[in-house]
Amino acid sequence: MKDIIELLQRYFDLLYTCDVGEFDKIFHDNAKLQTVGSNGYVILRSAEYKEVLRKRKSPASTDAAREDEIVTIDQSSDTSAFAKTRALINGTRYCDYLSLLRIDGRWVIVAKVYCVVAP
Repeated sequence: MKDIIELLQRYFDLLYTCDVGEFDKIFHDNAKLQTVGSNGYVILRSAEYKEVLRKRKSPASTDAAREDEIVTIDQSSDTSAFAKTRALINGTRYCDYLSLLRIDGRWVIVAKVYCVVAP
């Protein structure tokens, strides 16, 4: 469980700083991110999401208050887990459902389903 919490903390750091230097240690290169927004169903590959973060104005750059939390972790086995998280990014509050796998001894995010939630 400790390794999963550390992964999620690095994930929150990534969201706050938008420093993609550690991205490949957090997301598997085949990870998919999915949501339904005002334009309908959206799916991004991890490489596309990496570019979104690279171009995003980071909350850290504006000294924004950091708000992120692990809501729940459900570890089903030594190699699979699920986490529900929340984070405030540039004034928008997100809820993320993260599927995690331990591959080659390292936990990574393999899927992210997310939505915008009311404040």
